[in-house]
Amino acid sequence: MRPPAIGYIRADISGARKVWDQIQIRTLTERLGYRLLKTIEFSQHTDDPLAQLLSTIERDEVDAVVTPSTEHLGGEIPEALISAADVVIVSSEEAHSRRLAGLFDPPSSTSEGDPPHGRGSAGARDRAAGARSLAGRRFDPPLT
Repeated sequence: MRPPAIGYIRADISGARKVWDQIQIRTLTERLGYRLLKTIEFSQHTDDPLAQLLSTIERDEVDAVVTPSTEHLGGEIPEALISAADVVIVSSEEAHSRRLAGLFDPPSSTSEGDPPHGRGSAGARDRAAGARSLAGRRFDPPLT
């Protein structure tokens, strides 16, 4: 089973591009091997959107959040979000993995035969490789 992900959009930032942003999220989520559960949408009027996003991640046991750009996250990716889930930015083709930093480090305190990085480490490696394979690709909106 593919790991679950959610899309995250700020409607006031997407504006007329909202449908295109949703398509981008869905396409990239599938390409990276995640299963898109839903796309949540907040606006400038949403109270504490980060707290609500983190609550959704925990409640739905989400492995990744996919968003059109860091602008949707307030200009930068909050550490609390990276700690909770992988964060994939469509516009810059970047994936920030909560597990990526430790993937290539030797195991420190695991016993023989235990996976060194918790659940899904093989999947995290696959997703990291998929994210790296995006280099050089652009996701431009269709010409109308």
